[in-house]
Amino acid sequence: MTVEISPLSPAKAWLLSGYFAVSYVASLYTFRAGRLIFTAQQTEVGPNAERARASNERWRNDPATIRARLMGVSLSTVVSCLVFYGVVVTSGSWKWSEVEPLQKTLSLLGFTRITQVPLGAWVLVPVMYAGPLYVQLLDQELPFQKYWSFKTSVAPIFDTWLGFRNIVAAPITEELVYRSCIVGAMKLSGASNFSMIFLSPLWFGAGMNSFGA
Repeated sequence: MTVEISPLSPAKAWLLSGYFAVSYVASLYTFRAGRLIFTAQQTEVGPNAERARASNERWRNDPATIRARLMGVSLSTVVSCLVFYGVVVTSGSWKWSEVEPLQKTLSLLGFTRITQVPLGAWVLVPVMYAGPLYVQLLDQELPFQKYWSFKTSVAPIFDTWLGFRNIVAAPITEELVYRSCIVGAMKLSGASNFSMIFLSPLWFGAGMNSFGA
């Protein structure tokens, strides 16, 4: 059965986007261990040097801080996706137990079959990373080059909290919230491609997100 979806108004879409963005940033401070602590005393250090850390301070790269913030943003991401699902269900007058609203939600969030992904999308990512990859090539840090090794280049991604946050957790949660949920809300409002491409990223910039690297 085909169900007609009532589009969101632009104002509601922006309010919903604001909720997604603000809840993500707020989740960084949900748990006490995720709140940073610095001493008032300032210590002079040389160029490119890191000052000595006081015993009562809590920095963003501390394992305990990363774990707390990871739990916060994970919960926030799940809740945002569920909220978006609820918006889709109510906009189409579906029942929560039906399969169609779930399929529609996944489609709006960008989860499609590989065969449905436009060819340009497969080209875009390599182009975006061409610069960093070229620098690594010059520095001989690409796989199987002189300064690359599994132990120093790959293992830290999975056996350190810092690597897991920067390479795995932060990109996934940020994309789900700032890309999938926010762009999905704008799609429901009938926003133009210009707005989705150039205006939706402003939420990420406005939030000055500090979970990832």
